This record gives sequence, C-alpha cells and structure tokens, in this order.
Amino acid sequence: MKWLNRQIDISSLVFFRIAFGILAVAEMTAQITYKRWYMGYYSPDEFHFNYIGFEFIQPFPEPFMSLFLIVLWLTGFCILFGYRYRIATIVFAFGYTYTYLLEKGLYLNHGYLYCWLAFVMIFLPAHRSFSFDVRREPSLAIKQIPYWPIFTLCFLMGVVYFFGGIAKMNTDWINGIPLTTWVGNKSSMPILGWLWALPATGLFMSWSGLFLDFCSPFLLSWKKTRPFIFIALLMFHLINSLLFKIGIFPWLSLSLTALFFDPSWPRKWWNYLKNNYQKAAQLNNWFASKLPKAANQDPSLAINKSGLLLLSVIILFHITVPLRHHLFPGPVSWTEEGHRYSWRMMLRSKAGYGHFIVRETGTDRNAKEKPKDWMLDKLSQKLYSHPDMIWQFAQHLAQEYEAKGWNKPQVYASIRANLNQHGYQKYIDQSIDLAAIEWNLFKSNDWIVPMKLKGSKPN
Repeated sequence: MKWLNRQIDISSLVFFRIAFGILAVAEMTAQITYKRWYMGYYSPDEFHFNYIGFEFIQPFPEPFMSLFLIVLWLTGFCILFGYRYRIATIVFAFGYTYTYLLEKGLYLNHGYLYCWLAFVMIFLPAHRSFSFDVRREPSLAIKQIPYWPIFTLCFLMGVVYFFGGIAKMNTDWINGIPLTTWVGNKSSMPILGWLWALPATGLFMSWSGLFLDFCSPFLLSWKKTRPFIFIALLMFHLINSLLFKIGIFPWLSLSLTALFFDPSWPRKWWNYLKNNYQKAAQLNNWFASKLPKAANQDPSLAINKSGLLLLSVIILFHITVPLRHHLFPGPVSWTEEGHRYSWRMMLRSKAGYGHFIVRETGTDRNAKEKPKDWMLDKLSQKLYSHPDMIWQFAQHLAQEYEAKGWNKPQVYASIRANLNQHGYQKYIDQSIDLAAIEWNLFKSNDWIVPMKLKGSKPN
C-alpha cells in the first residue's frame, strides 16, 4: 500500500484528463452525427441486439435520444476543462455505458475499455490542478497525488496490450492471415500503396504486432527500454489509424501509454516551452494569474484498505475474464464463445450468409425470413458470424409470429460462415428449433456446428 501511496506529480493525470475529454467529445460527435443521424442506430423503431441479460435497456424516443447524446457530448467538454468534474464524470460514465449497451452489433474493444475508464475517472483526482474547479474552489488545488491513479490507468492499458498479444498467438495470425489480405486491399493508396501490396508487409505487421502487444507492458515498465518501445507503439498506432477505421482507439492507447513515463513529463515539457518561447511564457503567466497557488498534497487521497480491495477486484477481473474462452471447446474465433471483453482485436476475417425458416407447430404453414428485411444492413451482416445474435433474432422471430397468431412458432437457421479463408461451412445445426432453447452463458452451445479445419488452425 505504501508503494501505491507514494507521492507523484499530478501533471500526468491532468494530461490524461484533457486527452480523455477530447476523445469523449470526438467519440460523442461520431455517435451523434454518424451512428444516430446518418446510420439510424439507437432508433426505438429498429430491431436491436441487446447484450443478453440487458434486454431492458432500450433507446429513448426522439428527440430525447439525440438530446441525451448531446448532453454526453457536453460532459466531454466539462471533463476536458475540469468543470464540475465529479458530476460530469458520473453522468458520462453511466450515459456512455448506456449507449454502449444499446447495440451489441456495434461492439468495439475500445468502447468496452472506454466504459471502464469512464467509471475509473470518477474516483481519480484529475480535476485538482489546471481546471475550472480549482479556480472556483482554490482549496482543491494540489501539486502531487498518490501513485495509485496512474497505476490503475497503466494497468488497464497493460491488460489490453498483453492479452492482445496472447490472442495473436495462433497459426492463422502467424501466417499473416487475415492481415496480409487487409493490408493488400490498401494497395491503391497514394504514395504508400506499393508497400501495402507486398505480401511481406502483412506478414511483418502480423509478427511485429504480436511482439509489440505481448512485450509492451514489460518494456514500458523498464526505464531503459521505455522510449524505444513507445516510439515503436507510436508508429504501430499511427499505421493502424491510417489503414483501418478504428475510431479513437489509437489515440486513446497512446494517451494511456504515455502514462508509463515519469509522471512529471507534462510539466517538464511545459517548462521547456515557456523557457524557450515567448508566447508560451506569456500564456503561462496568464494561467498563473488565473489559477490559485496549490498545496503540495492532500493526505485524504491516499488509498485505504477498502480502496485496495476494490482495486484488487478490478485487477482480478481483468486478468481472468480474457481467459474464459478456454472453458469452451473449439476455436473462439468460430464459436465466438468468450470472444468479447478478451482483447481479441482485429484477429479474423469472418462472413456468412443464409436465412431463417419459421414453422407453425401442428400445421404445414412456414415462412422464410432474411435478416436484412428486419434490421440495418450492417447488423444483418454481423448476425451471420455471431451465434448469440443468430439465437436472439430467432427468438425475436418467434415472438413476432406468435403475435400474428401462429401456434408456438419454431425457428430454424440455415447459415454458412467463412473464417479466415477456410471456406464456407455449415455454421448452425439446422435441425434445432432456436426458439425453444435457452442461451448458455457458461457452457458451450452444442447447436453451433464445429469448424472443419482446412490448412492452418485458427484460434
């Protein structure tokens, strides 16, 4: 506990508060303009894939849904500037998690990470310096904080890197699948297109990505290797941002990775700027005149036994949950059982096609249904490669046909899927009535047809 309570410069935590706020504004801007207004997600009139167990979470009707998202957008600015920080972080954490739970079809690893960070930020004293809160209440201002806030943030980023590396330790990834194909598709890009077209590029990126992810937490923790691995990670994230549409994830990762350096680095950089550039010195003097003098530290911020217990639970959770897929048979990239929340990032290329058959019990009446007729196109395409979404849609079809007066509707799925160029194969046991079974959360669902391997072995 003494190690977690050692005093460090607050400037690194302030840096992350500003970065988190900027990324919150960017993320909510995308949610409002693209997801809600352009794509039509979060509409109460559309079919949604809820997370199993959270079906009660539904979108607000318009205009309240858009207004709610705008409120979250504004709280991002409040966090950025440290204005009413505690209230802003609470509203944002619960609000952002609500939007995350609205649509499972939009699952992204960075969204899951951002939910965790949002709740962690509630408890961090990130507003105790360089903020509107300290201007409004000067007694809040401090120069130093205990180490535990920075440790918590670094741990969360370390988990992402480490388990991301573990997940890449499979035959397909080592053989450059599917990254070689994805990178090769960028061959028409100006200037760098020729580089992406080389087969060796995808293979190099696969191997280097595995190494960087797996080794980063350890190399970042050692002072001598920290600058070199940070430069490598900087290039890694910039290339990912250039090649793939992964939103704020590269910038969030870099912001968290920067916290592995000495906590005083933002203050040292600022001191360098103000000592060498007149404009920076003038800006520093202006800020100094507006902000109160800060105390050295606040003893009440030290982590106690209850806080240590909570931190231990968080650590245990993040170490065990990414390993749960080992409880299920078969490649997790095929069955998807244990895939989410395990930092299995951009590991597979997967697609599918098919339809559903609805039959009325006791009669010959039946109907053929295609998911694209019931939901947004992107969701219908994702359904074919996710058994839990296939099951949920089958349950929905049964309810809809029962509402039409059909007697105990039975729903069967005829679906084929293709994982990492292994060819299209039967994905779901077509003899199973999906409307009549429950989803198994802690054991394998035996109606998922095992994958027949061709060549390399996916994980």
